[in-house]
Amino acid sequence: MKTVFLGGMALLVLWQSDVQAASVDNGRHVFEGNCAVCHGTPPDNLIRPKVMIAADNPNAIRNAFNIQPQMSFLNGAFTDSELRDIAKYLAKPTTTDSDRLFDWGQATYPELLSGAPLAGTALGYYYRYYPITNVFVGTQNRDVFFYDPSQPGDPLNLGSMDSFLLLAEPAGY
Repeated sequence: MKTVFLGGMALLVLWQSDVQAASVDNGRHVFEGNCAVCHGTPPDNLIRPKVMIAADNPNAIRNAFNIQPQMSFLNGAFTDSELRDIAKYLAKPTTTDSDRLFDWGQATYPELLSGAPLAGTALGYYYRYYPITNVFVGTQNRDVFFYDPSQPGDPLNLGSMDSFLLLAEPAGY
């Protein structure tokens, strides 16, 4: 079962490796460095509802640069990718890319990633451990890893987080 999971994931990652998904982590970084001085951080739907119109909507951000005179200096300052990242951050300001992937993995592969996981950090990895199946899924340096302690060897690098985000994002993660 674990072999089928890993093989299927490798094929999906290879198939979509040339497209880029939005990154909550990068969106947080860009927002905090450029937008938070006026809009606050974390963005709050109750305090600043106009900012939240841009959640998952990069065009709303682009439009604000043209409509709001105090934001006009930002017109052209961000790439399309950065605008997607900011929009994704506004939609999910309390999560991380790793948690999005882990949540997607649990929903997509419940037979492998089941039960209440334990989250932590060790040796540079951010991970979730699933005691029912005795496996770990972790991230390190924007790569995704799978580790089964019952199998010999190091954690298996499944590929880049960005490739997996392409699978998680359409599912709402």
